[in-house]
Amino acid sequence: VEAVVQEDCPDSSVGAITGMVVQNTLAPYSFSLDGQQFSATPLFDGLESGAYTLYVQDGRGCTASTSVTIMEPEPLVLEVLQDSLACDKPTATLSATIPSGDDGTLAYQWGDGSTGPSLQVDSAGTYALTVSNTCQMIVRQVIVPAPKQEGEQLLYVPNAFSPNEDGRNDLFLAAPASGAELLEYELRVFNRWGAELFRTEDLAAGWDGTVKGQRQNSGLYIWYVR
Repeated sequence: VEAVVQEDCPDSSVGAITGMVVQNTLAPYSFSLDGQQFSATPLFDGLESGAYTLYVQDGRGCTASTSVTIMEPEPLVLEVLQDSLACDKPTATLSATIPSGDDGTLAYQWGDGSTGPSLQVDSAGTYALTVSNTCQMIVRQVIVPAPKQEGEQLLYVPNAFSPNEDGRNDLFLAAPASGAELLEYELRVFNRWGAELFRTEDLAAGWDGTVKGQRQNSGLYIWYVR
């Protein structure tokens, strides 16, 4: 007697054993997995993974047996590796890797219809990926973030100045970055209670620490620039 075995699937009971008589004896034949209850049907399905004994009984009541093991394959595991979009790198590659569960029947399906393990994208968004094998299917939403925008510094604004007329740091003003061309500019200075003390649209003009000729006390002031 021999057996044809169908593997089980993870977390399922889909294993099967089919008995086969390889040496002619007297028919009819009956089959059993417990050696007690026999049936004319050689197929036993809905089985979990594990060890079994298949019994075959011929028309004379003689019994033969064979040991059978239903294996359970590794669970399907999906990992997606991805690089990032950048201003100097307009495309990113999404690559599916299968650390476990590659039984030789893997199928890939991306949202755009592509069927390979990797996908090149040129825009931020969410990309759907489905991976399946004989037993399992995994659906993954892969998020590609927008490229980070590196801010361009247009102005330098100091955090302190000393209006003591010594010729050093006497004015509070913003300095344009090298090569920056400003079409519009406005600088405003307020005290801690929100009263405006100074306003200018001239890059070369700065606050000298006075209001209507009166020197202001040292302290915390708020500035606004646009």
